[in-house]
Amino acid sequence: MALKLSKLSAALTSIDERTVPFTVNRYKAPQPDGTTAAIVLHLLPGTKDNRPFRNTMLLLSMAEKANPSPEAVDLETMDAKEDKLIQILAKHVVRGWSNVFDDDGAPVPYSEEAAVDLLSLLRSEFDNIVKFAVDDANFIEPVDIAAVTKN
Repeated sequence: MALKLSKLSAALTSIDERTVPFTVNRYKAPQPDGTTAAIVLHLLPGTKDNRPFRNTMLLLSMAEKANPSPEAVDLETMDAKEDKLIQILAKHVVRGWSNVFDDDGAPVPYSEEAAVDLLSLLRSEFDNIVKFAVDDANFIEPVDIAAVTKN
């Protein structure tokens, strides 16, 4: 029996409702009760569904092609590029977090500026965060195959 793709529809919701958690297991943040817990970022997809993100990345790519870097890229150039990507992620992909507290034990509220600061602290996880955000499969709601094949 051939699957009818018209019946395989993931429930598409508005982009703001499509955040998914990404756990940063390498970093344990101190909690108010004295324990530590993994930081969890709540991300929007960095896919075609997130047009502001994709458009910004396209503009960045076009600017790089118009002004190519010298053949030998130094650490300063790489850091500047990563800083730009952190700002883009903070603005268009990160929408919140869990287990992030300030020095007084109060939860750190989401803001674009705080997201830049947090992502800057998580530089060694940056590639993993980007790979997760741009993978469509991480943002597709599961489909009940039994219900689809019944019809």
